[in-house]
Amino acid sequence: MCTNASNGSWIGICCHNLPFDYGFAKPALSLSRERASAQGENILPMNIFIRPEQPKDIPIIHALNASAFPTDAEARLVDALRANGKAIYSFVAVDEQDTVLGHVLYSPVTTPPPSHGLGLAPVAVRPEFQNQGIGSKLIRASLTEIKADGYDFIVLLGSPEYYHRFGFQTASRFDLQNEYGADEEFMVLNLSGREFPRGVVQYSVEFGLFSI
Repeated sequence: MCTNASNGSWIGICCHNLPFDYGFAKPALSLSRERASAQGENILPMNIFIRPEQPKDIPIIHALNASAFPTDAEARLVDALRANGKAIYSFVAVDEQDTVLGHVLYSPVTTPPPSHGLGLAPVAVRPEFQNQGIGSKLIRASLTEIKADGYDFIVLLGSPEYYHRFGFQTASRFDLQNEYGADEEFMVLNLSGREFPRGVVQYSVEFGLFSI
């Protein structure tokens, strides 16, 4: 795993140490300065809007992920998931000029027995805009959208200190395991109130293609 923020917050799966229908018509989700302040986030001197990825964003998203992580593995992972129809949700954070500042992607996970969950990874913010609350806004807004669409849970590998603020809990408490041998860093968020499946959660095979 690696970090995409200078403060050391772990955000999503990083490929380097792990084996491992877009909703274009949906309206953008706006997070105003007032709402950000109420949530205790750092505040940018502008409004940030969260919207689904659009075709014009694809090369920008690739460049963003390549710049936010030590290598371009995450950028290539996003491209592969998208190409294989596994980028179930891909959201961007944009400013008032529609400049893409951040990106988050959710892809399918499988469990025994089958369930209705997703994996969050990666999430990235342009380096010059990190530590200003954009990643948090992306995660909060995208989780709201996904919950409204009826998904049961989200899993991720990342920093407990960072992700507890969104309601994520250590997955092993619910007998959920992962392929990578992670413990505290493997977390889950219940969106529906339904009981979690038990056993090993597996990410899409694309994650294994870009481990280095």
